[in-house]
Amino acid sequence: MSDVAEHKRVSDLFAQVVASSKSLVSGFLSVDNVSDSASVQLVWGKTDLVNNVTHKYQVQHHVSDLTQKQPKVLVTGFPTYWTNDYTSVSPSTKRVVSLNVERGKGGETSEEVFNVFEDNQLISTFKAPKTLHGSIYLGEREGGIAWSYDEKTIAYVAEKIVVKSPAFWKNVNTLNESKDKEDTPLPGAKFEYEDDWGEQYEGKKTASIFLATVATGKIEEVKGVPTNLTCADVAFVPSNNELVFAATETDNPKRLGIIYCYNRPIALYHVVLNKEDQAKNVVKKLELVPRG
Repeated sequence: MSDVAEHKRVSDLFAQVVASSKSLVSGFLSVDNVSDSASVQLVWGKTDLVNNVTHKYQVQHHVSDLTQKQPKVLVTGFPTYWTNDYTSVSPSTKRVVSLNVERGKGGETSEEVFNVFEDNQLISTFKAPKTLHGSIYLGEREGGIAWSYDEKTIAYVAEKIVVKSPAFWKNVNTLNESKDKEDTPLPGAKFEYEDDWGEQYEGKKTASIFLATVATGKIEEVKGVPTNLTCADVAFVPSNNELVFAATETDNPKRLGIIYCYNRPIALYHVVLNKEDQAKNVVKKLELVPRG
């Protein structure tokens, strides 16, 4: 085989691989029974193998004659770039929250912004402060962003902030802000090794649950969850003041990975929220038996 033929064969093979790198990221469907039509929004991901990056874009479709044997599908407008890192639709589909993660140098998260829409209009925008929690978990295991049934609150999981430990030797010009709190770590505790989850979760150690009020943008951590638990798959109970979530013990025996470790023990927990005082939340581990 000549060099020209070999080069063409490799080029054609690479073109086939690139063409097959398209995948469906998400989709949204809205049906109108009166007009017997539907609007479909599809978000596609396309991997750029040359530049090692994945591009996401959205395409709008209009489907007419739904009840007929051959519905008509029409592409409306033109594809546009999709910048949202995560999107969640409320139970009534009237509200939508999107999360945009802005990254700084080195790919580190610099800012996380929530945008809330209602009836196709932006009604609220707020940021997740870095003083409250670390990066928000957006993997398939964590369950993303959950809506309350009254659609006033959203819940998500994010990296728990570690309380800073005091130095061995205090600076005489530093204000003493630690009022001998019980949760204040010992001097030098920041140098103690603590493993992370690894496997694309480098730097992530313990996920905690946070609640955000849509109208005001106020974010607060759900208190009462044991410190040795990392949380995932949070969901609201219809009463709106209760949560259920799955959790893994980080010290049993240690963090064994999230993505590829399938035999990790996971338990189900239930939280009754006290909106006046988060410290009075009631957290219980649910025991499941064959008889219910």
